[in-house]
Amino acid sequence: MTSARIQTTERLSIRIMRWALIVDLIIVPIALLKVFVGPANVPIARAATIESGPVGPATEALMEKLAKGSPAATSTPAVRAIVRRPPLSISGKLIAFDHDNFQVYEYTGSEAAQADAALLARAYAASPRSLAWKKEMHVYTDGTLVVLYRGNRASLLDSLGRTMGSPL
Repeated sequence: MTSARIQTTERLSIRIMRWALIVDLIIVPIALLKVFVGPANVPIARAATIESGPVGPATEALMEKLAKGSPAATSTPAVRAIVRRPPLSISGKLIAFDHDNFQVYEYTGSEAAQADAALLARAYAASPRSLAWKKEMHVYTDGTLVVLYRGNRASLLDSLGRTMGSPL
């Protein structure tokens, strides 16, 4: 009776080992494909960014002014992503600079930029969180650009102020 139990246990062990081998033969090639062929094989410098497309001439000029006009800055401006913020009518760019981020929306005309900036200001002024918004959100307009910065980093506020003028 004990030898029958041993044989049954051995058969069960063999079945478990076979299934484990089959599962391994399926999972290991899939994992190797993901590592060497899939999206995980993106260079590190590119993995931290989202494809963002080209920037307009005014946005490029702003980035150059920030880079040149901020000697204390620890980084150069770089586009990180495409952003969408209601109630603005266009998509913008998320720009990383000096250990922080801000958003730039470039319009085809200054009238459209001013109209959207006013619309944004009205939307946030009507918000029950408007007091917190006034402390954290800084909106700049200059020609065809609307720049939004939510934060209080003094170095970035100074750089944006020198480049864009006073916030709304």
